[in-house]
Amino acid sequence: MPYMVHNLTKVNNTAGSILQRYKQPR
Repeated sequence: MPYMVHNLTKVNNTAGSILQRYKQPR
């Protein structure tokens, strides 16, 4: 169970990182 939660957090963090890069003005 903890591993699944950690994996979800990792995926969410990655998605947030990608969104941050996408939002950044070029």
